[in-house]
Amino acid sequence: SLPCACCTYRLTLLRLNIQGAQMATVGPLRRKLRALEYAHADNFDVTHDGSVRNLLIWLEDSKVRLYKIEERGPLREADRGVWLKATDKYLVDIGCPFTGKNWFGTPETRLQVVDWLLGHAVALDYGDNAEALRPHSSSDAPAAAAAAKTSSDHPGGIDVDSAEFKEGVLGIAKLLNLPTNHDTGVILKAMVRLVRMKLSPSALQAAAGQPDQHVALKECPLGFEVGDDQLAQAAKILRLLYVNDLRDLQTEINECIVAVQAITANPQTDTKLGRTGR
Repeated sequence: SLPCACCTYRLTLLRLNIQGAQMATVGPLRRKLRALEYAHADNFDVTHDGSVRNLLIWLEDSKVRLYKIEERGPLREADRGVWLKATDKYLVDIGCPFTGKNWFGTPETRLQVVDWLLGHAVALDYGDNAEALRPHSSSDAPAAAAAAKTSSDHPGGIDVDSAEFKEGVLGIAKLLNLPTNHDTGVILKAMVRLVRMKLSPSALQAAAGQPDQHVALKECPLGFEVGDDQLAQAAKILRLLYVNDLRDLQTEINECIVAVQAITANPQTDTKLGRTGR
């Protein structure tokens, strides 16, 4: 007889719960694999026999090293029965708490064993490299943060949070007739935009010999009514900035078209090949 709808619903929920638990565990597994610099971390599949066997051998050879080299032969055994017997003994010797019969038979027990082995390998790997990793510990976080401010991200080791740097930025903004802001990053972005638009070699060349053109903001049409003069001025400014961005985008698109046409619209003929093209 066919199962009732209630039974089918319960079975579906059970499958979804199992799949959800497996997916929740796969994420941490891959993070540990990447931390150990395992070459196949992104392709590891705990349900695939070969993936688990190769991982166990790699962990023993490169991270755990519980056995002597000559004692690791059974872990490479191709016969499934011999390999399972060898791995059962290995898990007992290494102290895995999830040892038992048929650990390799279900996805849940595989996840438990593999996750424990990876955690054990990470602990051993940290122990081997404790001195190198110690500067990155939480106790050194303030020093690391202070060093980051004067790192290579800032040319010359400049401290961008210092009062001297902020004073210099405000001075340059005043020379460029830019409005000030409490955030120096915003001011620097405005400087970059102004230099690119007005002081770059291409901008200076384009402006050479042309009269200085200024358009009064009140003469710019807004296109719609807002009922407030100050709000209308702000809307006009936003519209002009938007139009300017569109102009820059159109210029870049035109440059791309010209570059592509220089390749496709200028074929070279090789009479020896009897065809046209590069």
